Amino acid sequence: MKLHGIRAKVDLLLLLGTLPLIGLLITRKFAAEYLEFPPLTRYVEHAGFSWAVFIGLAALVLIVVMPFVVRVFRCQTRIPRSTLRTPRSAFPWWGWCGVGLLGVTWLMAWTRFSWFASLQLFTFAPIWLGYILVVNGLTWKRTGHCLLRDRPGFLAALFIISACFWWYFEYLNRFVQNWYYVGVGDLSRIEYFLFATLPFATVLPAVLSTRELLASVPRLSAGLDDFIKIRIPHPRLLGWISLTVFSTSLAAISIWPDYLFPLLWVAPLFIITSWQAINGEKSIFSETAAGNWRHIYLLAVSALICGFFWELWNYHSVAKWIYAVPFVNKFKIFEMPILGYAGYLPFGLECAVIAEVIMKTRDSDTVEIDRVGLTRPGYATLCKYGNGVVLSILALYFFLIPGLLVIRNLSDPNIRGEGIPGIAWRLHRELTPRYERWARKRIASGKAGQLHLYDVPGTEWPIFGSVYYLWATEALQKAWDADNSLAAEAPRVYARATIEAAVDLVIDPVHHTWVKTHWGDDYMHQENVFFRSLIIAALTSHETLIGDGKHTELLRDQVDTLAAELDASPHGVLEDYPNECYPIDVFSAIACIQRADKVLGTDHSEFIKRSIRAFEGDMLDKRGLIPYLMDDDTGELLGPSRGVGNSYTLIFGPELWPDHAKEWYRLYEERFWQKKWWAAGFREYPAVIEPEFSSYMAHRMYYDVDAGPIIAGFSPAANAFGLAAAKINGRLDHAYTLGTQVIAATWPLPNGRLLGPRILSDPRHAPYLGETCMLFFFAQRPHASAEIVTGGYKPASVYFGLLFYFATGLLFLLGALRSMKKWRSDCERIMVPYQTFQFVVWLALLATAVVLALIGRVGVGMTILLIAQFLPRFRRDKQVTQTDINQG
Repeated sequence: MKLHGIRAKVDLLLLLGTLPLIGLLITRKFAAEYLEFPPLTRYVEHAGFSWAVFIGLAALVLIVVMPFVVRVFRCQTRIPRSTLRTPRSAFPWWGWCGVGLLGVTWLMAWTRFSWFASLQLFTFAPIWLGYILVVNGLTWKRTGHCLLRDRPGFLAALFIISACFWWYFEYLNRFVQNWYYVGVGDLSRIEYFLFATLPFATVLPAVLSTRELLASVPRLSAGLDDFIKIRIPHPRLLGWISLTVFSTSLAAISIWPDYLFPLLWVAPLFIITSWQAINGEKSIFSETAAGNWRHIYLLAVSALICGFFWELWNYHSVAKWIYAVPFVNKFKIFEMPILGYAGYLPFGLECAVIAEVIMKTRDSDTVEIDRVGLTRPGYATLCKYGNGVVLSILALYFFLIPGLLVIRNLSDPNIRGEGIPGIAWRLHRELTPRYERWARKRIASGKAGQLHLYDVPGTEWPIFGSVYYLWATEALQKAWDADNSLAAEAPRVYARATIEAAVDLVIDPVHHTWVKTHWGDDYMHQENVFFRSLIIAALTSHETLIGDGKHTELLRDQVDTLAAELDASPHGVLEDYPNECYPIDVFSAIACIQRADKVLGTDHSEFIKRSIRAFEGDMLDKRGLIPYLMDDDTGELLGPSRGVGNSYTLIFGPELWPDHAKEWYRLYEERFWQKKWWAAGFREYPAVIEPEFSSYMAHRMYYDVDAGPIIAGFSPAANAFGLAAAKINGRLDHAYTLGTQVIAATWPLPNGRLLGPRILSDPRHAPYLGETCMLFFFAQRPHASAEIVTGGYKPASVYFGLLFYFATGLLFLLGALRSMKKWRSDCERIMVPYQTFQFVVWLALLATAVVLALIGRVGVGMTILLIAQFLPRFRRDKQVTQTDINQG
């Protein structure tokens, strides 16, 4: 299997990407922490300096390097100056542009002019672009050839490949944390990605351009074309041994990062070359059998030269990296420990190997037909196979792996039992850092003060989602307190910053603009039940989890005033908004007041006993259930009991009035539970609606902002909230039936995110509402008063969901493989117009799609990827023969 075959490339890339994760299975660390994108660096305290390790590694480096240095110095005089080529032309104009760009940006990077402060972070990429132009200009002056002039398409592709290449090393650094960045703390994730990708894109062009310049000076590698000969009698056997050793070592860096960190720079190189040896393909070491080390030496020196300049220009930059290396972190040249420069030597070889592996598509190169602008497939093959890789990755990432994750989640015994399933623990750990960043950015933006008064997703959902995150964290912390083995660290510990951010968002005055518009300046003391209950809930959670008393004064004020106002109302209910009274929100508000008593030391038990008056007798609908909408002055019912309302109130029922909750759940099941051949769960509305509610139902039969899309009577909200209600009320049979359907619809991605809930959230104002709700639903356990009922089953919709994941994924995957196979079989009679231009456009489309996905425009990004699938455009012409090509 040649490495220019697409299957081999995909296998190799998957191997390099997954090996470091294998160690996490042994250490039981959360893989999501290592799969965040972009991979962020953090300072980690490593083992201290060790003279023994320093001397040992220094001796090893000298043993490897010194024979080459001695050989070159001894053989320099054998190469006469007359062998040097006469310069073809003067130093080119674009080379002078590079000199100017390098000089100006270097000056700006190391100075601190106030007028340039906003651009100070972005000087590194222009410096290296200038360097690449200068090096290519020098090579052109010496030889009349250079990458920029001879192979511009190849050089352009190197920039794209280089960005991905170095992001891979950033990914590896997540396991060892040997360097971290400072001066970039205020950048968002997308800003950080763009800021980092630009300089990362210059790595391969810089190293390979430097190699070409050094090759133009024969004395720099004198004698290395006839040096130590290494003949291996059984290359495939050695390849297997080497592949095993270095694959194991790369997998082990997450287990022993302080001891195996040097292998980060060595293992990928030898994994690739071992793979080549196993498949009988030439590698970068093949020429050493004839004693030719020149190419290897020049690449190593090129990377070392670039490394020197990387460290030099990093030293006084505002945004920079700093090293934290175990055992040898002393004797620095700039920020780099002196022994760290040895890592550049194998890195230079990796640069050449990865460029060859990615860019090589066939054994034959492109042949031009100038008169028609057609070429034999070269870059077009990479483009075609790249599309196949894209489709394969999409198939794995969005369908096949999610299908496997759904199966894993369905097999969790806690889905059927009383415990908290693993999906809740994993989601909380993965969601926590993302939610903090979003909440802080949301507060800082001030956009909540500029929304339309009735924009429910923009006004209510950010606060609602924050409360659900806090409630879920409380539930997980309570479970962790009872059993510390459930997580490596207490939720309140690793989530503290997010807890603070969520509470700050809830009490942020700008986020109160909509209720202030509704109720005026006294909005915190005038009805406004739903909003005030959220304030109470968030502050109660903060005191329960953090306990620093920071918000107790505001919490006590809200609890006392809301309880008094409800107690004084004619029917025990108040309005959420002017002329809109929702008893279900009053119900949850009373529960929030009772919970607050526990952290404040207050006692509202008599008020809570009296509050049942709002939920009995004539205050209930004809089915004996709490109505969704009513008139607070007269007690008249204005809307029927609904699924989402019943599910929501039954989450709090057992802790307020356990006996009533049992009866309400029985009636809810009797009137709303529905079984169809393909699904089972709670209806949003009863099968028969009273005529007096016809106007209320006029626009709500198929969609409602609170319920979501209503299909065959079912609504997502009634059944998602119903999952939590069923678990809390001890109905594990219903919880299992609902839970399996919810899990099948979550669409879990490999990075720990849930695409299904994300689709139902508002991407602009509350992108994480769906995930925080899922987190809360799955984090619930039966109330102490609940009578446990077990059972349940998986409806057909669960299997339809699995069929969707696997059938769609296999369709994508097989389509990609078929397309590549057909291209390969027809390649001899395919002609591609403007091949280099098409290839560059294709790379640009891919880059644009990635950026759009990172900024949250996934749909647009997927559309761009779809457009990229139409490239390359080509002709399949049986009449075009090799003779035609030769005759041009």
